[in-house]
Amino acid sequence: MAKIVICAPPQTERSDGARALYFLCRSLREIGIDANMLLMDLRDKTYRSFAFIAGAVPDPDPTAPRLLGTDDHVDLARDIVIYPEIVPDNPLGARHVARYFLNKEGNLTGLPIAIAPTDMLLTFQRIFRPDASFNLYYPMINLAPGDEIEYALNRPRPLSTTFFGKGIKYGECTRVPGTLGLDWEKSYEEYQLLLRNSNYVFTYDFMTGVCGDAVVNGAIPVIMNFAPWSVEEREMMELKFPHITFEQYQARTSDSQILVDFLIGRKLMIDTVKAMRAAWPDKIGRLVHHFESTFDVRVARIQDSR
Repeated sequence: MAKIVICAPPQTERSDGARALYFLCRSLREIGIDANMLLMDLRDKTYRSFAFIAGAVPDPDPTAPRLLGTDDHVDLARDIVIYPEIVPDNPLGARHVARYFLNKEGNLTGLPIAIAPTDMLLTFQRIFRPDASFNLYYPMINLAPGDEIEYALNRPRPLSTTFFGKGIKYGECTRVPGTLGLDWEKSYEEYQLLLRNSNYVFTYDFMTGVCGDAVVNGAIPVIMNFAPWSVEEREMMELKFPHITFEQYQARTSDSQILVDFLIGRKLMIDTVKAMRAAWPDKIGRLVHHFESTFDVRVARIQDSR
């Protein structure tokens, strides 16, 4: 039987990609699959080094992402190894490789990926890898403020914010005068509080969970730069969110009309997120079947490893 080994950087709330990898592990474990995390050693900027955890203590929650420790063994001839798209080849030498595209190939590293004919291609969105055999999109958005509509309606708000994010990789970024920056280190509570009090969020990173979080909290995203995404690619997005361009912001004659259109789009986005989440457990079950049929193995269940 084959356990699933997901290679990932240390867990952080500041990376949507890392969050998606750990969430995939949790989702698999919730349906009883023996899924595990193998930490990437980010001191190696080629993304080819990994670290087993010394003295790893089991989490009492059996569905929590499990970190592989020094006492664990990875069967490279049988186990299914999932690499994020920042890994350019197959550094572990695994026989069964799945590549999980959490961004477009080379967007973050500038490097092409040595994809073998036997590799399985997974994608977080079709926009990242249209030829992937399985789409694993799940909206990584906190909906908790979403039912409290007064957050969205409360105007005027005292501030607006600027977010660079991955935009610094695609071009020059400058803070919009009169706004606060969202990129400084802060707690999650501080981040949410800033969004809840923001009128507009000026973002140089179009493909980011910050836009979804802003919408839920009633802040209107203003897109400063769509790079590196073409119009055709943006149409492929799994989840559309209401936004305006910086040119539309500059040309505005009425904030109230912008707000009306935004609130309509906000409700549609939140309803779509809820529907996607309801369908998620079935999708994870189909993913396991896809693993088994593609690699001709039986995926191990948690009870099998006890």
